[in-house]
Amino acid sequence: MLDRQPGDVRDLLLRTCLLDRVNGELADLLTGRSGSERILLDLEDANAFVVSLDPERTCFRFHQLFGDLLRLELRRTRPEEIPALHRLAAGWFAQHGHVVEAIRHTQAAGDWHDAARLLADQSFSLTLDGQARTIQALLQAFPPGAGADPELALVRAGGDLVQGRLDEAAAHLAVAQTYAETIPPDRQRPHRMAIASLQLWLARRRAHLAGVVEQVGFLASPVTGQSDEEIALGNDLRAAALMNLGTVEAWSLALEDAERHLQEGAALAREIGRPYLEVSCLAQLGFASKIGSLATAQRRCREAIALAERHGWGTEPVIVPALLTLAGTMALTGGVRRGRAVAAARRTSPGN
Repeated sequence: MLDRQPGDVRDLLLRTCLLDRVNGELADLLTGRSGSERILLDLEDANAFVVSLDPERTCFRFHQLFGDLLRLELRRTRPEEIPALHRLAAGWFAQHGHVVEAIRHTQAAGDWHDAARLLADQSFSLTLDGQARTIQALLQAFPPGAGADPELALVRAGGDLVQGRLDEAAAHLAVAQTYAETIPPDRQRPHRMAIASLQLWLARRRAHLAGVVEQVGFLASPVTGQSDEEIALGNDLRAAALMNLGTVEAWSLALEDAERHLQEGAALAREIGRPYLEVSCLAQLGFASKIGSLATAQRRCREAIALAERHGWGTEPVIVPALLTLAGTMALTGGVRRGRAVAAARRTSPGN
C-alpha cells in the first residue's frame, strides 16, 4: 500500500509517522507543503490505515501496525531527518500548549538540555493538573548522565514530595542548590523560586513552621515586571506558598492568620485557574474556621468537597482535611450523616 502511493502522499506518511496524532497544520509544517488535511481525509476515506479522532475529522492517527511500518521505513531510508522532524513537532506542540508532547519530542530529538529545561518549567503546572505520574515517566526517559542537572533535580524533588519520600526530596533539593550557579542568568530567579516553593512544601510536610515562614517572604509577594511565563509560574508558586503557610498556621492553631492566608490562596487559585490549589486551600480553611463557627466550617468543607468531586478528586488525599473536619463538626452537632463523612475520609488515603 505504501509503495502504491504518490510521492507527496508517501512523503507525508513518512514525515508524520513519528506523531501519535496529527492534523493538517502540523502535517503541513513537517512536510513543508500545504494541502495535508485533504490528503489525510482522502486516506481515511480510502480505509488506508488512517483514522480520524474527532467528529469534525481534523485530527488523525495511523493504525498501530501501519505506524510501526512507517517508522521502520523512515529509519531505514531517512534516518538523518528524524531529529529535525522531532524538533519541528516539539516546537508546534509547545506553541499550542501541548507540553507533554513537546517534552517527549524534544527528548526523542536527543536535545536533553532543552528537554530538561522545558520539563522544569512545566513540572509544577503538570503537578497541579494531576499529572505526577506523567512527570515520572518523562524523568525516566532521560539518560543516567542527567542525574546532576539542577533543573531535573527540582523536578525529582517535586515527585518525591508527591509520593511522601521526604528524605529523597531533601537530597534532590540539595543537588539543585549545589549546582544552582550553573543555571543561565535569565533562569536564576525562576530556579530560586522553585527551590523556595519546594523547600516550603517540604517544611510543611515535616511540620517545621520556621522553615515555612523563612520561605514565604520570598514567594508570597505578587510577581510583576517579568515575562508572561514567569508571572504565571510566580502566581502558581505564590498560591501554593499561601496554602502551605496557612496549613501550618492552622496546625499550629494560629487560626486567624491561617484563615487570612488560606482565603488569599483560594482567591488567587480561583483567579489563575488552579482548582487543585483552590481545593487544597478550602479543605484546610474548613479546619481553620471551626473554632469560630461550626456552620462556617461545614460550609467551607462542603464547598471544598463539591469542587473536588467536580474535578474527579473526591477520593484524593487533598480532600482529607475537609472530610475529617466535616465529620468532626457533624459529630458535635449530632448530624445524621457524620458516619458517611467519616467513612469517606477513611477511604481516602493520607499523605497530602
